[in-house]
Amino acid sequence: MKNTYRVLRVFIVLVILIMACSPDTGWIPVSTVERSGEVNIDSLIFFNRSEGIAVSRTSIFLTNDGGKSWKKTEVTPTSNYLKIIKGEGENAAIIGSESRHWEGLPNSENLSGSHKVQPLVLTTSNKGIDWHKIGFSTNDKASEQDRFPSVNDLCIDRSGAVWIATDKGIVQNRLVDQTLEMTDLLPTESRFIALDCTDPNEVLALTVSGELWKHDGQWKREIIPGQIDGSIAGPVYWAKLSRSNGVLWALGNRDVNESGNRNENLNGILIRRDNENEPWMNVTPISNTSFVDISILGNNVRIIGSNGAIYHSADTGKTWTTENTASKANLTSIYFLPTGEGWISTASGQILLFSG
Repeated sequence: MKNTYRVLRVFIVLVILIMACSPDTGWIPVSTVERSGEVNIDSLIFFNRSEGIAVSRTSIFLTNDGGKSWKKTEVTPTSNYLKIIKGEGENAAIIGSESRHWEGLPNSENLSGSHKVQPLVLTTSNKGIDWHKIGFSTNDKASEQDRFPSVNDLCIDRSGAVWIATDKGIVQNRLVDQTLEMTDLLPTESRFIALDCTDPNEVLALTVSGELWKHDGQWKREIIPGQIDGSIAGPVYWAKLSRSNGVLWALGNRDVNESGNRNENLNGILIRRDNENEPWMNVTPISNTSFVDISILGNNVRIIGSNGAIYHSADTGKTWTTENTASKANLTSIYFLPTGEGWISTASGQILLFSG
């Protein structure tokens, strides 16, 4: 009996030593971004293991130590930032809207109210140290531009054309002397929420209601089916569009009770299509949470959502596991470097670092 207890004690000690020597895996909280009465960190990107940018609705934050500490930078006091988009090298852009006083604007005597909400695009070429506000043209099509008070997404195609998704259409622009001049317009009554310019031969645009528009010299429209594999029911509000290695992904949320409320009773939906000649496939993990963002790195796909939910697939969506995090806050943004380092932001301003 004594020998049995001795062996058991040795086994327990070995287990404790192995656990102590093994590195932590999963998502580890590394900081809480300093906020002055703010709540959400809505979007973040990283240029390398150390330098990154996080954005709230009204502020921009920089880090140079991998997210352990953040410094607030002042840019535009009347802004409403939506998200930050990573460009090549040290380049990035922030999109959203801003409020301006009518006084002093052309034809202001014909306008009601004291403020105007207009699109906002900020760019940086040095990792967020300096920011430049991009103007919008005052050419003959400027009156059309007034229809779009906010920028919902932005991408740049191989020709250098700047595509903007708005609440009322898609705008194609060229950048001239820090000003976007409109060259084409696709006006619709649908709200465009996501763009993709990664294919050199086409631009894709997705609406909240599931209209997928393709531009390869001219616009073509298709409707994402309401039923995929017989498993999607109820209205779906689409939110993200991503393409990786030729595979197209669409992320959204299903209105479980068909209440019409886009903020309640939502279950996440993820679909993929290997090419335009193949049907869409439902690859949603088993979940009762809403989805917010997606990251694709090789065969690894990660979805984040409400209540700290993180789902990981190592085989491009065929099978799923959950990843651990100490946070139960709603997650807002996920970003991975090609080298495998990853970060997540939360609605409470917390930053999580992937240690896998």
